Amino acid sequence: MGSQESVHRSDGNYVEMDLGDDLKHVGSSSTMKPMNSVTIAGEVPLPDRPLRILILMSDTGGGHRASADALAYAFRSVWGPQYCEVIISDFWVELVGPPFFHKMPEQYAFMARHPALWKFSYLLTKSLPGRVVMDFCVDLLAYGKARASIERIAPDVIVSVHPLVQQLTMDVLQSVEDETHIPRVPFVTVVTDYGDAHPTWFHKEIDVCYVPSEPVRKVAASEGLMESQLRLFGLPLRSAFVEDKRSCMEVRELLGLDVSRRTILLVGGGDGVGGLSTVTIAVTQRLVEEGIESNSQLVVICGRNRSMAQTLRARNFRVPVHVLEFVNNMHEWMRASDVIVTKAGPGTIAEALVCGVPIILSSFLPGQEEGNVTFVVENNIGAYLTDPIAIADKVCEWLNDPEELGALSERARSFGRPNATTLIAADLLEETTVRLRLRNKQIKMLAAQKRSITEGFQDRNGSSLEDKLFTCFTNRESERPRVLLLSRIASLMRHASRALCFQDDSTDRYSRMRTE
Repeated sequence: MGSQESVHRSDGNYVEMDLGDDLKHVGSSSTMKPMNSVTIAGEVPLPDRPLRILILMSDTGGGHRASADALAYAFRSVWGPQYCEVIISDFWVELVGPPFFHKMPEQYAFMARHPALWKFSYLLTKSLPGRVVMDFCVDLLAYGKARASIERIAPDVIVSVHPLVQQLTMDVLQSVEDETHIPRVPFVTVVTDYGDAHPTWFHKEIDVCYVPSEPVRKVAASEGLMESQLRLFGLPLRSAFVEDKRSCMEVRELLGLDVSRRTILLVGGGDGVGGLSTVTIAVTQRLVEEGIESNSQLVVICGRNRSMAQTLRARNFRVPVHVLEFVNNMHEWMRASDVIVTKAGPGTIAEALVCGVPIILSSFLPGQEEGNVTFVVENNIGAYLTDPIAIADKVCEWLNDPEELGALSERARSFGRPNATTLIAADLLEETTVRLRLRNKQIKMLAAQKRSITEGFQDRNGSSLEDKLFTCFTNRESERPRVLLLSRIASLMRHASRALCFQDDSTDRYSRMRTE
């Protein structure tokens, strides 16, 4: 019999999952091997063919793609490469595309450089009237391309790691279900905001919503999601943060750092925002004033901000300063550090917690990142300071008090969830298999009903109505402009009705179906 893993659900229950003999380390930090055979609760075998998993994201910041990559690796590790085919797609650039949405990443970068504009947009779309108008416009402009792309890919399960893809994707799936009377494919959300979350993350008819923290779980519940839909496992992390067991000194030596010096890591995010230059200057000056420059070194990661990196490299510091641009080995730089100064991005916070690195937050984007600041400060795993002098003072205070720095490191590590990605993949394996089994059963029942009334009947082209049913469902080759037009009209009418009454009476069909 395979190993039993207790998976914690948000409703306080533990579900025993039979994960197979080749998956004895699910939930541990060890590297996993592909499975030869897998069963889950209820002895439901995986299908012979690989399940096609479509992960929807958008390159609006580095965190969404990092989470998508982490999940893709976990799916292949937990499920086994012979059982899954993972496709990561930028929803707005690749699936929807021109002429309106293909510049979404550039628009994000522009707004990130103008916090006031970002805050206005965030608050506008956080209100229900604002979301209704946004959903209506997006549906009007993007529904056709989104549907054609999803039907072309024909996924068996869809995973979203971005807040702005839930509504349109669900519109497409529900339209197909309404037209064919065949249950839609499973659709799950993995929330990648840590301390707070925008309401667009939470669609009431989602099958499962994975949340990284208790504050986000409360937001999901306030948005109408039921406890049965929620799982609290943590934020998906790249496998390197979990699997790398080298010591701090070993990593420093590998990176060419002085192994005997305390290391301060300054990170500006993927787009290099956050006032890195002034913070770097202030910290180096304060280290000299405190007389600890001979025992300290800085690593400054500027992301894609090449001009900032060039400016810092041109300066002469009395403290060793290693200036980098975009890096792919952040787990090594973080593991080599004693303190990290960064903007309040959820991914960086989660990674620092797993590595046990005390955090100083220097900036945040108005909106969802404000909750990240609250999470760090209220749990005493770091500090929030915006003034470069105050940041420099706090860095020196921690470096001059090894006992306090060690306590902060241990407390940060206690809040880390290194096994979150593996637990999400294992839980999704169970959820997907059960739901697809139910879906296939209903497809067979529907086909039998159609066969009973159309047996022997052939249309002019010799195709039975049963064949037409499945051609309509898969829709990989047929173009149905009239049906697509009617579906779009129906979807726009749903948005119009919400706009008139500003309410959403949708319910979880699958939860309702399970209770009947």
